[in-house]
Amino acid sequence: MRRRMVDISVHLIWGTWRRLPLISREMEPLLFQAVESKCAELGSWARAVGGTRDHVHVLARLNPAVSVARLVGEVKELLVT
Repeated sequence: MRRRMVDISVHLIWGTWRRLPLISREMEPLLFQAVESKCAELGSWARAVGGTRDHVHVLARLNPAVSVARLVGEVKELLVT
């Protein structure tokens, strides 16, 4: 019996409002850990999370049962609240 293999990676980027440097160095580890936790909650593995003072990058392996729109929406909701 054949097994289906699905490996979809997505690279997501969020910028701060007007690209203002709103992400402090002290905030980065907490923010990046929260993004990794949200991805894990959705069954998607965050391969890399990083960024600078004005944007955040996420490279995630997408769970086939979760749409890209849902992953983007739920991580974005985390970032703006």
